[in-house]
Amino acid sequence: MGLWWAIVTMTTVGYGDMVPKTYLGMFVGSLCALTGVLTIALPVPVIVSNFALFYSHTQARAKLPKKRRRVLPVEAVRPKGGPGGDGTGHASRSTDPKLNKISELSSSLSL
Repeated sequence: MGLWWAIVTMTTVGYGDMVPKTYLGMFVGSLCALTGVLTIALPVPVIVSNFALFYSHTQARAKLPKKRRRVLPVEAVRPKGGPGGDGTGHASRSTDPKLNKISELSSSLSL
């Protein structure tokens, strides 16, 4: 009987105007009260953790300086005359011998 009153008081269920008379009723009522509390209590830490993470990211982003991006015209990004920009349609040769070797191998593989 004391366990019933402890559980009802902890879970703040009801006003006491309707109470079970048997021990089985008290057991079922206690089980329902604890299940209801656990149903609410278990997801709350996950929600709070996600909110705190989102909030801290938002605060950190607010402290960063704002970046202004320039919008470049397409012609400035992609030079006229093909990939190399020399008007031939071929990629220009690099001063790096490794890059030249890679471009030669890649051009020999394409048929």
